[in-house]
Amino acid sequence: MSRLRRAVLIAGVAVCAFATVGGVTALYMYNTTTRIDRSIPTVVVRQYVDELLIQRDDARASLFACNDQTSLYPMIALRDQLKREEVSGGFGTQVVPASLTEREGGKTVIADLRINQGTGTTVRTRIQIWEFGLRDENGWRVCSAEQLPGPAPSASVTPPTTS
Repeated sequence: MSRLRRAVLIAGVAVCAFATVGGVTALYMYNTTTRIDRSIPTVVVRQYVDELLIQRDDARASLFACNDQTSLYPMIALRDQLKREEVSGGFGTQVVPASLTEREGGKTVIADLRINQGTGTTVRTRIQIWEFGLRDENGWRVCSAEQLPGPAPSASVTPPTTS
């Protein structure tokens, strides 16, 4: 076998090996970043709230919910209420799960949802306290949601920034 042929063969094998390792690495990284984490109850609640109230993606939210979602109607009603308020008021909404506390070994999570609505320098902030019931069904899933009594809404004005 000639030297040139041998060099081309070695280079070809090296390129194939590099491509295989690169492909496997890319697949592993993609799988790791897109995997749904249902191992920690507070993380599941945060992801559920994010998908339902922030992204407003029912299909993704259902990945974090139990099969029977009838006890989650209060959260869906909140999402619909926020949509109506945005349309009638002409402003945007930001929902931030500010605090999440796990109880009963993960079967309950208490969450403080900070709801900011407004435009420009006027922002109305409401804090709603919610209790989420979870079940371990091949990973934790949100099965119920109930709003608890909480603080009254407050209006705040954000001062303009100076450059």
